[in-house]
Amino acid sequence: KKLLNLAQEIPISNKGETLEDNLTPSQRNLLAIQILKIVVYGDPFSEDYNPHITRNRKSNQIALFLQEPNISLRQTLLRLIRVFEVLKFLPNEALYYNSPKSLASDMKKRIKIFDQISLAIDAFEEYQRRVVDTQYPKTVSCILDDNGEAVFALRMIMDQMRLNRNMKFILIPRGGHYREDASYTDIEDILNQPYFSNLQDYRKKGRLYLVKSEALNYGVDLSMVSKEVADALLGSDIILSIGQINFEMLNGIKKDVFHLFVVNSDEIITVTG
Repeated sequence: KKLLNLAQEIPISNKGETLEDNLTPSQRNLLAIQILKIVVYGDPFSEDYNPHITRNRKSNQIALFLQEPNISLRQTLLRLIRVFEVLKFLPNEALYYNSPKSLASDMKKRIKIFDQISLAIDAFEEYQRRVVDTQYPKTVSCILDDNGEAVFALRMIMDQMRLNRNMKFILIPRGGHYREDASYTDIEDILNQPYFSNLQDYRKKGRLYLVKSEALNYGVDLSMVSKEVADALLGSDIILSIGQINFEMLNGIKKDVFHLFVVNSDEIITVTG
């Protein structure tokens, strides 16, 4: 923590500006991860270090056990919002010493709490009309966020593709293992689960595509994305963005974007209300 603070206080101009004054949220988190690598390995580039890797794997297993048949698209969306908050505050002791199935059983009531809530800004019906119920072919780029909720995101995508055979989805994962972030390998692991056999079929038929070069950095920093990600964003009809940090990083993009996130900062409240 001291190293991170020292790094952020490095002056970068004669006007007293520091590195911290010019970092985006994604760049700040990347800096923290690189400093952790220096402390643990002595080299910020030698290892793919992520202290959350076991937690992420178990979070995805729990989320798979939380899937229920015959729920509406809106219910899946609301549970997607809720599940990360529930998993985030699950103590390590409970996570490591209990089976995913038993933990999922204990969580079901807490996940369902969101089934009846009202969204502060609710564009679900517009999304349903313009994207899911339309007769015209639509390509949606979905920018994914964290493990655990990624399972619900893929469930929501699978249900949409089942309802509309003209839909195509491009999945854009995180660019590496930064805390709970769902990277390319995480999404591949989830897609290979038997529960997502329909998505595997859609992928073989060309209706589902997983970007391999990923959205570089912690969050989608448009100044750093790969050509593959840029082409996916520019070539899609709609962008579905999951997570608050993606809302921050995509602000101002000249595309139709539907955002899905829980507000977690005063700065974002000033924008969303």
